[in-house]
Amino acid sequence: MEWMTDCDKFQEAIEAEKTYLSSLTHSMSLVLDEFYQTLQGVGVSAVTGDGIDDFFAAVDKAAEEYDTTYKPELERKIAECAAADQERQAAQVEAMKRDVEESAGGDVVLDYVRGSGVQDAELEEEDEEEEEIAADELAKVQALVGEGK
Repeated sequence: MEWMTDCDKFQEAIEAEKTYLSSLTHSMSLVLDEFYQTLQGVGVSAVTGDGIDDFFAAVDKAAEEYDTTYKPELERKIAECAAADQERQAAQVEAMKRDVEESAGGDVVLDYVRGSGVQDAELEEEDEEEEEIAADELAKVQALVGEGK
């Protein structure tokens, strides 16, 4: 715990050894010092269990901080992203409508299933053609079944 809160104590412990690893650790300790300044630490003995109550109190405090500080901010950002996505999609639909209207020169109905714009008369004509094709196919199948094929 002392090394986490006092960079100088950690440096003194490292300077006791003169190896490549101690030199690397010395450099990294400067980064860790910044990291540990905002981190809440609790010492717990693995042998005696001393400090375990402090540990659980720190966990409860961290959970409360998450619920009051981080979670609302996260939810706000998620809502902002969803709203931005909806705005972008609406703008794309409007742009597509304008493009189709300009190229078709008339009233346009967007066919969301196909993802393209088609004039009303063309849409009805396509539906009639599809029904005729389906009826022809059904008649062929019935004829084959009737012949025993």
